[in-house]
Amino acid sequence: MVFQVLEFFGAMFSLAISMSDMARNQTITHLNLLFLVLSLAFTAGFVWQEARYHRVRKNKNMSSDKFFRYMANQIKTSRNAKVYIVSDGLSWARDERVLEALCGKKDGLTVLMRARNKQADALAAAGVEIIEYGGQAPVSRFTLIESSGKSVVLVGWLNEGSHEVWRYEGGNHPFVNTAQDIVDCLKSRSQARSAAD
Repeated sequence: MVFQVLEFFGAMFSLAISMSDMARNQTITHLNLLFLVLSLAFTAGFVWQEARYHRVRKNKNMSSDKFFRYMANQIKTSRNAKVYIVSDGLSWARDERVLEALCGKKDGLTVLMRARNKQADALAAAGVEIIEYGGQAPVSRFTLIESSGKSVVLVGWLNEGSHEVWRYEGGNHPFVNTAQDIVDCLKSRSQARSAAD
């Protein structure tokens, strides 16, 4: 965060110096032009980085078919990533495309749920790690895709007959951090529960 603030003020300072030099001289020298271009590039880079860092995309009003295709594609394209699904019933995994994508991801997939059901049993039979944490289920339902340098959280729900998916990206995005904390807590809860049995 400190680096980003310094980067921003550095870009603004160098842009201001370039503009004031040009205003005083009334002529643009090659050096002024170089400083101006570098300042604009530095500022544009900072704005682009910030926009990318805290990007949120919202997909609204998806039909069930489009939602299932979207989720299957998100799982399939997360090749080297670790995927955590926090769900109560895995209702969206009833679709064959989604189930196929989940089974294909078996080595990098962990499903965390309060209690197993038919979908969880099918996934476990395919080699997917199922973690039962027991107790009261959290209200949160999401998919966390963790890869080096970039994590993504997908939060989806049914709203008045159509699906909505919110996608949060970024290494330090608060929703990504919260999702990672919830996954860690549920894994710890499951381990404590197993140790007590």
